[in-house]
Amino acid sequence: MRITFLGHAAFLLETAGKRTVTDPYSSEIGYRPVDERADIVTLSHHNPRWHSCLDDIEGEFEAIHGLEILESGATRGEISFGSVLVYERENEGENAMMWLESEGIRVLHTGDCGVLPDDATLRKCGRVDVLLALAGGAPTLALDDLMILVEKLAPKIVIPMHFGVPELQMTALGVEELEKRWDASHIVRGGSTLELFAHSLPQQSELRVLRPARLKN
Repeated sequence: MRITFLGHAAFLLETAGKRTVTDPYSSEIGYRPVDERADIVTLSHHNPRWHSCLDDIEGEFEAIHGLEILESGATRGEISFGSVLVYERENEGENAMMWLESEGIRVLHTGDCGVLPDDATLRKCGRVDVLLALAGGAPTLALDDLMILVEKLAPKIVIPMHFGVPELQMTALGVEELEKRWDASHIVRGGSTLELFAHSLPQQSELRVLRPARLKN
């Protein structure tokens, strides 16, 4: 599986012969467009500026809405999708944390979650190998709550997203604020793409800081 961080909450996951884009944003937010060819686009909720802009996606793709598969899940070829209900604010702003499972790796995208989910909700997420984690603080999860989420889910790899960068039209913490809370010996910084294999995932949680591929500068 190859994971490329495009920017904000948008990733490209290449697995099982398909290209899946998560939560594509509008280029109005301060990143270059998400002009990737996709077979599948996953959407945590309806927010066409920040999380559900389909305008720039290329190809004949299928959109899978997290809020529509909460009970049923979805399977496309060798890829399984599922979701759990979470909230942006206390009991308001429904959105979904969505997972994709393929090649023996389960990836959980935290959507636009702003309230720490309860234990019953987290149990529904099942095993989490890779967590695409909200790292910008308010209006999404506070970093204290994010660290609790990481402790409870125990992912092998945490990839930060939704953090502050130059020109972003949102006030958000920089990724370095999350790095300060992490054991420095388990932080790996790299380019925009990470290639993963189920048999070689780390035994202890690593923070893998990827550079957004669609930065303007």
